Amino acid sequence: KQPGLVSYDTGTKDILTKVSNLSFGKHEAVQYTYIHASEPYPEYQTHYLIKNGDTVYHLFFKTHSQEVVERNTPLFQKMLDSFRILD
Repeated sequence: KQPGLVSYDTGTKDILTKVSNLSFGKHEAVQYTYIHASEPYPEYQTHYLIKNGDTVYHLFFKTHSQEVVERNTPLFQKMLDSFRILD
C-alpha cells in the first residue's frame, strides 16, 4: 500500500484514503476522502461522518476534478462550520 492509502479495490479501481478522526463541536466525527473511478471522469469525494448519540450525519461533497476539490475546500469548510446539531 502507498502511504495514506486505506483501501484500493482492484476490481473497481476505487480508492479510500485520508481517514481522520476529529471533533465537530462536542461530537465525534470522521473525515475521509474517496475516489470513485467512474467513466468518463473520476469522482473525488470528501466525506464527514458526525456521531450524535445513535444518529450519524453524513455530509459530503464531490466533484470530477482534484483541482476543484482543492479550490473549493475552504468553501466547503465554511458550509460545514455552519452546520449545527440541535440536541
